[in-house]
Amino acid sequence: MDPDTNHFSLFNLPISYALDAMALDQAFHKLQITAHPDQQSPASASDNDPPVLSMLANKAYKILKNPMTRAQHILEIHGISLEMREVPQAILFASLEWREQLLEVTDDLQSIEAMLQALTIRMEDSYTRLASCFAAMHLENAADTYVELRFLYRFKNELINKMDQFDEVI
Repeated sequence: MDPDTNHFSLFNLPISYALDAMALDQAFHKLQITAHPDQQSPASASDNDPPVLSMLANKAYKILKNPMTRAQHILEIHGISLEMREVPQAILFASLEWREQLLEVTDDLQSIEAMLQALTIRMEDSYTRLASCFAAMHLENAADTYVELRFLYRFKNELINKMDQFDEVI
């Protein structure tokens, strides 16, 4: 990411994980109206390129609307790289247990659904922890929690794919 890119500033919003979704929506729609080519006078059209501004607004909105990409963006704004960050050991050990459980229940849909429910609860707890880390500006802890959530999402997708296999059989 370009260090000068701050999608919050495009919408005149403060950098915050606890984003006011309504304020983001309103700022996005206001910017889209402003950037629309029909709203441009010939004199102002040369100052800003409406299609480019609209494209930037769409990209920024998509990033800020999603809690995971918003977290990543905030960390990048603060210069914290996530690319080489390791998954916390506790989550790796838990993952081994989950994978063993998944192997044991491979043909039991109810057990897989129970695993998915437990994983969803853990993810909700991780999101709460992520919000707390950002609120306290504990950015390194936020980065670790972000990596944990990214890992949890991967495992969640595996569970969903496994459940989809049951639908294909039916």
